[in-house]
Amino acid sequence: MKTLKNLKLILNGLLKFTKNKSSILLFFLLFPSQSLALDKQEHKFIRQIDYCLTVLYDRIDEERQISKDIIIAMATIESDYGRSRFAVQGYNFFGIRTFDLTKPHIKPKAISNPKFGVRKFNNFCGSVAYTIWTLNEHPAHEEFARTKNVNDLYNWATDPDYRNKIRSRIKIHLEKSHN
Repeated sequence: MKTLKNLKLILNGLLKFTKNKSSILLFFLLFPSQSLALDKQEHKFIRQIDYCLTVLYDRIDEERQISKDIIIAMATIESDYGRSRFAVQGYNFFGIRTFDLTKPHIKPKAISNPKFGVRKFNNFCGSVAYTIWTLNEHPAHEEFARTKNVNDLYNWATDPDYRNKIRSRIKIHLEKSHN
């Protein structure tokens, strides 16, 4: 209750300060909110993933294409909008592992002496193309490959809530992209 009262006092002070429509703009400039919109880096990352998908989808059959919303949500969750160490050092936006340590990879820091690495890719679109291929071809994703429904994406991550996170991220992107 005290917080609400303090917020009212601040808003009243701002309104008195300018006494015109620009006070609302001033409020948002003084008190920016993450919930208002995606930041520039997040928008840029989404546009880059979308570009990769557009180029890739021009070259593959329509039945192999996966909703851009799903792939973008996966990439943003797995790589924190391209800010993760694996994304920065190896263009890996999906947490793709390799057990063939002769392939380019990055060792995870959190695990001592891991028997796997996180795969490195040569360019920005490399992990996007590999993920589309994996989701269509790997036997663990056979049901998803057939339905292309996020409900059937149960073998991608160990997190039991992963599918809900994908749905939630898609919703957030749709809402925030209009702000």
